[in-house]
Amino acid sequence: MKKAIISIFFILFLSLLSFGQDKAISINIPFDNEKMLSFDGINRIFKIKTNIDGIIVSVESTNKSNYIDTEVIIDGERMNIKSKNRVLPINEILVKDDGIWVRGGPKSVYTKGGDNYLHVFVDYSSDVLYEFDELKLIKLSEKSVTEIFKAIPSKFSAITYFKNISRVDYRFDGNTNRKFEYVKYNCKYNVSYYYMDDKITPDIEIFGENLYSCDVKKNVINYFILRSADGFLAELLFPLIFLADPFSP
Repeated sequence: MKKAIISIFFILFLSLLSFGQDKAISINIPFDNEKMLSFDGINRIFKIKTNIDGIIVSVESTNKSNYIDTEVIIDGERMNIKSKNRVLPINEILVKDDGIWVRGGPKSVYTKGGDNYLHVFVDYSSDVLYEFDELKLIKLSEKSVTEIFKAIPSKFSAITYFKNISRVDYRFDGNTNRKFEYVKYNCKYNVSYYYMDDKITPDIEIFGENLYSCDVKKNVINYFILRSADGFLAELLFPLIFLADPFSP
């Protein structure tokens, strides 16, 4: 009888693991017509689900006017990123020993030469977490991380997180157009969001644990999945992906 009960609990445990982990993100940012922000003033609830390996398999938002329904289908080393209602910048991720290879449509900045994969090199032996021809991500400390431009002007933005603040530089250094300031309350983050030095209210709220993994490649994969699903969401969660405990008291 005791063995039967243990077996039942083990099966239930495995079944719970198979559903992955739910991450809920609540965003409430008023629409500002002058700044042409892509928010509609409605409370945006994001739900991020990972599988038992910690890889994001779905990203959804609740508002119907700007609905996000990104799904990741994993087949061996290949990941297909799909959406029913949006054209995504990244449709495929190939996982290789030396990093990941990403590709979108012919006009995507993540596609090389119209149809080739962009190689994102992942380094386990140094503080360079990932690198490709335009950007390099460097871990500065246990509480700070920065993306460095390798090409200027770049087709991408670069993010630096230091002392609870993320700054997003667009195309070249010093061209900061977005900023996030993080305050932690137990398992919740309150995030002040600034666009072109103007504070957008109310604050963003993040609930749940971060997406960080001890496996650098998993963090890079999740970051590029979020880059495809919603660029703003990737910027917002940047320190929670690449640092185990990014908050500095």
